[in-house]
Amino acid sequence: MSLEEFYYVSQIIASVAVLASLIYLGVQTRQTSLNQRAAARANQVQGAISAIQTLADPPFASVFRNGAAASPDMSVMEAHQFAMRMRALFMLFQEQHKNWRVGLLDDEAWAPAKGALEAGMSSPGYRAAYKMWRPTFNTSFQELGDAALAQTKGNHGVDVGAAWLALAAEERAALDSAASPIERR
Repeated sequence: MSLEEFYYVSQIIASVAVLASLIYLGVQTRQTSLNQRAAARANQVQGAISAIQTLADPPFASVFRNGAAASPDMSVMEAHQFAMRMRALFMLFQEQHKNWRVGLLDDEAWAPAKGALEAGMSSPGYRAAYKMWRPTFNTSFQELGDAALAQTKGNHGVDVGAAWLALAAEERAALDSAASPIERR
């Protein structure tokens, strides 16, 4: 083999090696992107679970219920607790919104968070807390929050406990009416 032939063979091998490296890099980049998206979704779910557990925790649940309804009977300490928890909740929504905007959350993952934000904004306490904390949020989240405020203006928030009790009563009634005469005895 001449020196010139050896040069061409080495160039072909080098080209194949570069192509293989590019393919490997593409696969690794895709896998990294998928892992980042999965981590963002897991963080979103964990954040939502943590927020829900906090809001339902017995020492805070009544404060949250009264705060969402903007009860005038709340003490200054209860109002403080509610406002601070709402700030944390809005910060969670803001982070989820940012992750959606940059592509770490897809539309399907973002939709429930957006729906929860919009549903919450129908409560006067949410609305007041958002207005109080609005200057601390980024511009993009402010636009989202402002749109949710405008969309829900005049609506009244849902009392989750009362709504659940009503639905549970409907389900019990449906079971009672579906039971056979023997099962009712």
